[in-house]
Amino acid sequence: MNAEEELSPGQALREVSRVDGRVRDSSRGPGWMFLIVGVATMVYWPIMLLVDGMVPAVWRLLGRR
Repeated sequence: MNAEEELSPGQALREVSRVDGRVRDSSRGPGWMFLIVGVATMVYWPIMLLVDGMVPAVWRLLGRR
Protein backbone atom coordinates (compact mmCIF):
# COMPACT_ATOMS: atom_id res chain seq x y z
CA MET A 1 0.00 0.00 0.00
CA ASN A 2 1.09 3.51 -0.70
CA ALA A 3 1.08 5.98 2.22
CA GLU A 4 -0.51 8.67 0.05
CA GLU A 5 -3.59 6.64 -0.88
CA GLU A 6 -6.91 7.29 0.81
CA LEU A 7 -8.18 4.24 2.66
CA SER A 8 -11.69 3.39 3.63
CA PRO A 9 -12.12 1.95 7.12
CA GLY A 10 -12.59 -1.53 5.65
CA GLN A 11 -9.46 -1.28 3.53
CA ALA A 12 -7.48 -0.02 6.52
CA LEU A 13 -8.65 -2.96 8.61
CA ARG A 14 -7.69 -5.42 5.87
CA GLU A 15 -4.26 -3.80 5.54
CA VAL A 16 -3.69 -3.95 9.29
CA SER A 17 -4.73 -7.61 9.30
CA ARG A 18 -2.40 -8.37 6.38
CA VAL A 19 0.58 -6.69 8.06
CA ASP A 20 -0.26 -8.37 11.37
CA GLY A 21 -0.24 -11.78 9.67
CA ARG A 22 3.12 -11.14 8.00
CA VAL A 23 4.72 -10.00 11.26
CA ARG A 24 3.27 -12.99 13.09
CA ASP A 25 4.60 -15.43 10.50
CA SER A 26 8.08 -13.91 10.46
CA SER A 27 8.40 -13.98 14.26
CA ARG A 28 7.26 -17.57 14.77
CA GLY A 29 10.62 -19.21 13.94
CA PRO A 30 12.78 -17.04 16.22
CA GLY A 31 10.17 -17.43 18.98
CA TRP A 32 10.45 -21.22 18.88
CA MET A 33 14.25 -20.98 18.78
CA PHE A 34 14.34 -18.82 21.93
CA LEU A 35 11.92 -21.18 23.68
CA ILE A 36 14.00 -24.27 22.84
CA VAL A 37 17.27 -22.59 23.82
CA GLY A 38 15.73 -21.41 27.10
CA VAL A 39 14.44 -24.87 28.02
CA ALA A 40 17.75 -26.46 27.03
CA THR A 41 19.61 -23.95 29.20
CA MET A 42 17.37 -24.74 32.19
CA VAL A 43 18.25 -28.42 31.79
CA TYR A 44 21.96 -27.97 30.98
CA TRP A 45 23.11 -25.70 33.83
CA PRO A 46 21.67 -27.65 36.77
CA ILE A 47 23.27 -30.78 35.37
CA MET A 48 26.64 -29.05 34.98
CA LEU A 49 26.55 -27.39 38.42
CA LEU A 50 24.91 -30.03 40.61
CA VAL A 51 26.09 -33.32 39.16
CA ASP A 52 29.83 -32.84 39.58
CA GLY A 53 30.73 -36.32 40.82
CA MET A 54 27.72 -38.10 39.41
CA VAL A 55 28.85 -38.39 35.81
CA PRO A 56 31.76 -40.79 36.51
CA ALA A 57 29.50 -42.80 38.85
CA VAL A 58 26.87 -43.13 36.12
CA TRP A 59 29.50 -44.36 33.66
CA ARG A 60 30.67 -46.97 36.20
CA LEU A 61 27.08 -48.13 36.74
CA LEU A 62 26.62 -48.53 33.01
CA GLY A 63 29.75 -50.63 32.80
CA ARG A 64 31.84 -48.21 30.81
CA ARG A 65 35.33 -47.89 32.26
